Amino acid sequence: MRRDKTNTPDESTISRRSIRILRKFLMTLVITWSLVCLMLVLFESFLIYPAPKFPAGDWEPDYAHENVDFKSSDGTKLHGWLLRSEATTSRHILICHGNGENVAYVTNGFGKYIRRNFKANVFVFDYRGYGKSEGTPHEAGIKLDGEKAMDVFCEKLGVKPDDVIVLGSSLGGGVATHIASTKGCKALVLQRTFDSLVNVAAKKYPIFPVRFLIQNRYDSLAALKKYTGPVFQSHGTADRVVPIDHGRKLFQATTHPKSKFTPIEGNGHNSALPLSYWEAFDDWLTDIEAKGDE
Repeated sequence: MRRDKTNTPDESTISRRSIRILRKFLMTLVITWSLVCLMLVLFESFLIYPAPKFPAGDWEPDYAHENVDFKSSDGTKLHGWLLRSEATTSRHILICHGNGENVAYVTNGFGKYIRRNFKANVFVFDYRGYGKSEGTPHEAGIKLDGEKAMDVFCEKLGVKPDDVIVLGSSLGGGVATHIASTKGCKALVLQRTFDSLVNVAAKKYPIFPVRFLIQNRYDSLAALKKYTGPVFQSHGTADRVVPIDHGRKLFQATTHPKSKFTPIEGNGHNSALPLSYWEAFDDWLTDIEAKGDE
C-alpha cells in the first residue's frame, strides 16, 4: 500500500521552523542579556553601597566617645566618632569601614578593640549616605570624604598625616588606599580588599561588559603605586566576595621593604578576625615604630 504524504511536512518546512525557533531563542537571550546589563547600570549604587543609615546600629554605647560633625570639601555634612586613648599615646588610627557598615557597627566592634588593646586614638567616620552622614554615596564623593576625615582627625589631635595609620576594610580598603596615595600616612593597613572594584565585578559577572558599564571603579592598584610607605595587608583564603587573588595582586604594587601580606586560613569575607591576626598586626606595628620605616 502507498503511503499518503499530503499531511507530512517536507524537510524544507521543518528547516524553516527550526530556524524560526532558533531565532526566537537567540532573540530572547539577547533581550535578557541586555536587560541584565541595564539592571546592573541602574542598580549599581544599590549593589555597591547598601549604606546602613541611622538608627541602624548601637548609637548609645557604654564607652566614652566624641561625636564629630564636619563637612566634606564639597559641603556634604558628615559624621564620625573619635575614641581618645585613655593613656598618652603616639598611635593614631583612622578607620575606613566596609560598604555594609556604619560608625555604630565598626566602633562597637574592632574600633573599640583597637583603642583598648593597641592604646590608640581611633577615628571612625561615615561616608556620605551612611549613618548620620548626609548625601548619596559615589566614588568621587567618598574619596573626598576620606581626605577630609584625615584633615579633621589631624586637626583634632594636633598631628600630621605622617603620624596617622590608615586602616581600610573591604570597600574601605579602596578609600584608605586613596587617602594614603593623596595625603600620605605613617602606615597603611588593608583587610580583605581588592586590586580594583572593576576586576572583582568582571570576574563575578564574566558574560557581561562590566568593565564598560561600572561607574564606581576604585582602582586601588594604581593608587597603591603612588604610596611608598609600609603596608600590612591581610586576606582570608576562603573569601568568596573578594577572592584572595585580588588581594595578592594589590600587594604586588607595594614597594616598602617592611610591607607584609598575611593570609588568614579558612577566613571568609565577613568572618571575625582571629587572635592570630591581631598578634601579627601588633608585632608588625611594634617593628615599624621601634625601627622606623626607612
